[in-house]
Amino acid sequence: EMCEPRFGVSRGSAVLLVIAPLLASALTATTSSMATKPVLYCKPSRDADSVGDCPFTHYARMAMEVSGQDYELRPTTKTDKPKWLLDEHGGSMPCLAPSPDGAGAVSESAKIAASALPPTEVDEASMTASSSLFGAIAKFVKNTDPAVDDSLRDGVSAALEKLEARLAELKAPFLSGTDRPGLADCSVATKLYVLTVAGDHFKNFAIPADKFPLVAQYVDSAFQCEAFTKTKYPTEEMLFGWGEARAGAH
Repeated sequence: EMCEPRFGVSRGSAVLLVIAPLLASALTATTSSMATKPVLYCKPSRDADSVGDCPFTHYARMAMEVSGQDYELRPTTKTDKPKWLLDEHGGSMPCLAPSPDGAGAVSESAKIAASALPPTEVDEASMTASSSLFGAIAKFVKNTDPAVDDSLRDGVSAALEKLEARLAELKAPFLSGTDRPGLADCSVATKLYVLTVAGDHFKNFAIPADKFPLVAQYVDSAFQCEAFTKTKYPTEEMLFGWGEARAGAH
């Protein structure tokens, strides 16, 4: 037999009366969280479904991953870029937008990374020591003139020498000076990713472990970091992008 509900309220209704405010509160919190989650606009892959080749996006994302910052990743084609991104930032990506209208958006990877993972004095010194690294890598990998290849290779070696010296000075696994990656590691590891993949493919270049043993160890450690592996883009996308750069496409 069915019992009459006490106090004129069925059990189901009573339960709903108790949990409804809790559900509403949770829904409001979730909606608020979703509304305030920043969006990271970035270069898309060739199929436009995922992240394309961009060491600067990799840098920003790795820093946000290390810091635990939540965000929505949005690979964006040229035709899909919001008007504010084109008008106020020249379409430059990565661009981190805290609101849909682009107010307060930042389109410099270094600023995005530093806002998520503020640098320590050790980080700043490490980034100064490695400041010539990416320029040397880019010139070397993009070059198609054999006459200047040796001098560009020497430029990469000079940058690696500075990095080797910095690691020797720190006597620590990471450029943060600790056993955990910091902002400098997010910057340098994402650049060394280009050197180890594109440098090997286009230039048959490998970091000589006998000459730069600390850099070689650093690469092994940095590339195994979860923040690095979770945010890296596919090697095939990198090779396609640098192949276009070598052909003068960008």
